[in-house]
Amino acid sequence: MNSTKKSELKQSVIAALSTFPCPVTVPEILHKLAPDDRSLLTRPELTELLEEMILEGEAEKFPVNRYACHHIWDSTNKERRCSRCHRLEPIKPTEEEAMNTDIEVLTDSETITSELLDEEEEQDRQEAIALKAEIIKLMADFFVALGEKLKYYQENKFYRFEADKFGTWCEQELGIQRAHAYRLIRAYEVYHCIQSQCRPLGDKKENDYQNISQPNIPLPTSERQLRPLTKLPEDQWFPTWCEAVERNGRNDKAPAGKIVEQVVKEKKAMETAHRYQSEVERFNQGEIVRITAKHNPDLKEYHHHWAIIERVEEFGYTLQTYKGNVTGVLHDDLMLIKQASVTTTEVLLDKMKKSLAQYHQDPGCFAFLHHLATLPIPNVSAWENDVLNFSANLR
Repeated sequence: MNSTKKSELKQSVIAALSTFPCPVTVPEILHKLAPDDRSLLTRPELTELLEEMILEGEAEKFPVNRYACHHIWDSTNKERRCSRCHRLEPIKPTEEEAMNTDIEVLTDSETITSELLDEEEEQDRQEAIALKAEIIKLMADFFVALGEKLKYYQENKFYRFEADKFGTWCEQELGIQRAHAYRLIRAYEVYHCIQSQCRPLGDKKENDYQNISQPNIPLPTSERQLRPLTKLPEDQWFPTWCEAVERNGRNDKAPAGKIVEQVVKEKKAMETAHRYQSEVERFNQGEIVRITAKHNPDLKEYHHHWAIIERVEEFGYTLQTYKGNVTGVLHDDLMLIKQASVTTTEVLLDKMKKSLAQYHQDPGCFAFLHHLATLPIPNVSAWENDVLNFSANLR
């Protein structure tokens, strides 16, 4: 292609670029060209022509993808950098500069190529680090800012102009569920609490990801990470978040919501166990209780059975039933039977154990023992006692 035709094509490309707001793609430019010009260029050739125009300063747009920008170049002797997107490009030397280049440098082309590749890789790595930090900040700013605005809107009852209730307004005007709107509000409150303890005392900026007093404690980046913390009191939000970061094993990354949820579950379980130990009036050894199996699914086969407390443990009980001992039963899964006689219950339990050992494969025997184990009070009638005595005498 001669220089005259190339110059005409460049003018056509510049005219096409002026019709698009940045960003713009190569196919869009190609589509805007006149049919005669379009027949002379392919996409790779147009891309090469555009890069040449940018290096020569004839065009400012770089049509790589939809996220390109108007470049504002800051040039040095060897390279130029865009102050907006930080794109870095080497400046090609002129013919005169190339002729005056040291011969030793020209002959060592492999070393030059390797060094350029390493520099480009390092530049890409630095750009990736900067973009990652910016993305994390944008993710945090999004849900935090949204939760803050929703809270302000709700507290001032601005929804009254369009709906009777805040939840109805969220569903009709924003297209989000009432529960999610309140989750965003709570997430903002938790985030603000965590951030206030991370930020330096003299720093008044909000949502500033870089200005934190403890760089080893990253700030949350999503509402899902903070959702489990809303189940805890406010004074436990920051310590629990720090514990989740430590559990995650990475001080430069916020933990996932599942990790935070696991830490919260363990903390609540410890609080429940501590409450059982310190506040709840516990059962004593030898008392008769009924198993309700409210919280432990492993106790379903003992649901509504009566049992004797054999041992009182630190956070639970060991129970004695006709099927054997059951360990680790919590206080909330038991109910005291005050009318039961301990002596009568122990004798009945011993007879039931012997009968089960004798006829453990008999469905009728098992049904009979299950009936006795679920009596309102462990006190059998005369004929039930005769059946147990008869089975024991057959051994």
